[in-house]
Amino acid sequence: MGTRSGDKWVVSGALVNLGPLLIAQGEYARARACIMDALTIQRQIGDKYDIAFSLRNLGKLAFKQHDLTAARACYEESLAIDRDIGYRDGIAISL
Repeated sequence: MGTRSGDKWVVSGALVNLGPLLIAQGEYARARACIMDALTIQRQIGDKYDIAFSLRNLGKLAFKQHDLTAARACYEESLAIDRDIGYRDGIAISL
């Protein structure tokens, strides 16, 4: 994994985009690992937009696994971030 902020952003972007693909393929454990790794990097570099995106993906994953409590928590956290940054599409998705 890269050590510069730009390198981390590229790595997190790859991981966050791999997560939904793995969810679609039913590879939930691998999807969760990718999304969590991306989320860790995003929190380190302060990328609020992608943090919210990752949380929405975790919410989708939790929903598919019938964990409605976790899904709701992820969507609520994503919604709060989207409201904070004024990202209307994210707000609509999280609602």
